[in-house]
Amino acid sequence: MKLFLSLSVIFFGLIACSGDEPAGTSTFRLGTELITEGAETSERSVKITRQGNLNSALTLDYEIIHVGTQESVDLVATSGTLEFLKGSGEAIIPVVVTGDNYSEITEIFKVVLTTPTTSNEFQVSIVDDDETSSVLSDETGFFSPVAYPSMKSVWSDEFDGQSLNLQSWTYDLGNGCPNLCGWGNNELQLYGEQSSLINIANGNLTIRAIDDNGVYRSARIKTKGKVEITYGRVDIRAKLPKGKGIWPAMWMLGANIDSNPWPGCGEIDIMELIGSEPSVVHGTVHYQDNATKGYRTSTGSTTLTGETFSDKFHVFSAVWDRSRIDWYLDGKLFGSFNYPSESGNIFRLPYYFLMNVAVGGRWPGSPDNTTVFPQEMVVDYIRVFQ
Repeated sequence: MKLFLSLSVIFFGLIACSGDEPAGTSTFRLGTELITEGAETSERSVKITRQGNLNSALTLDYEIIHVGTQESVDLVATSGTLEFLKGSGEAIIPVVVTGDNYSEITEIFKVVLTTPTTSNEFQVSIVDDDETSSVLSDETGFFSPVAYPSMKSVWSDEFDGQSLNLQSWTYDLGNGCPNLCGWGNNELQLYGEQSSLINIANGNLTIRAIDDNGVYRSARIKTKGKVEITYGRVDIRAKLPKGKGIWPAMWMLGANIDSNPWPGCGEIDIMELIGSEPSVVHGTVHYQDNATKGYRTSTGSTTLTGETFSDKFHVFSAVWDRSRIDWYLDGKLFGSFNYPSESGNIFRLPYYFLMNVAVGGRWPGSPDNTTVFPQEMVVDYIRVFQ
């Protein structure tokens, strides 16, 4: 079990401190630390660096405070006195970490440094990377847990009805024109809502790409304006299509896309596959550089051995919190993205879900004579935990 403690500085300035040193002559920085949580409670050290005049001793009080209402707390709240010896630029705060074997999203704490006249805060993020083992129940594929001990279910769709739940989903239709022809990617399909393109039966959602006498048709659904989340664990159990020019995706867009167009709104791709590589899936982010306004992206991928993603069901997961996104396949971590400073708060805002099967586009290319139609993406469920 590994736990990463990310310490983000939100204060770097002058502070009046007790001891021999005059007030206002020291600055402090809280660096990034990596801490392995383990399965038992243990003490770790968090280093604070002092900059400025080191020719005298310096003492100040500290307090570690839990922020939020998480049920599981991996850091023990504490307080004490921090002492910098004469000539020393470093001091240590002891941190008690409570180990467990639960998969969790980020927990937030504050480190508060105080003197009789000042109080300054640093933010502490505890990021868990426990892997949850999906169970291969039978030849149909993998399943994920229906619950996690440290999280609550906040939304799901098990696709158990007779039709798409329009309280949660709506359709994208056509080819994106006139504002976004080809859906921004030179895609070839027309999206529709006909039962030949999308249907729910036997507890599954099926999105089907077809060749209708030379016209490619498929479906795309989204939860925009209906289901929007900020942070959490997303599990999607699905079986994917394959073939040259086929492009299934399960993804998220920033809910402010209408006022902040892509890539400014941000994009989180939980799963993408190009059909010419049917054994490889990708987890990706797209965003806009907060300073230069330039386009940025980061991606990870994983490959099956001896089979394709169309052979049976797999569980595609993303664990998203205020400091990073982790991607999992069948409970196994395969990619991570730690937010760089240039991403600003783009990944700390509400997002909505999308599912689709595109045909053609810049990335997969066009279908050819090896591509077999129809091609189907079959989704068993989508579940969100926080």
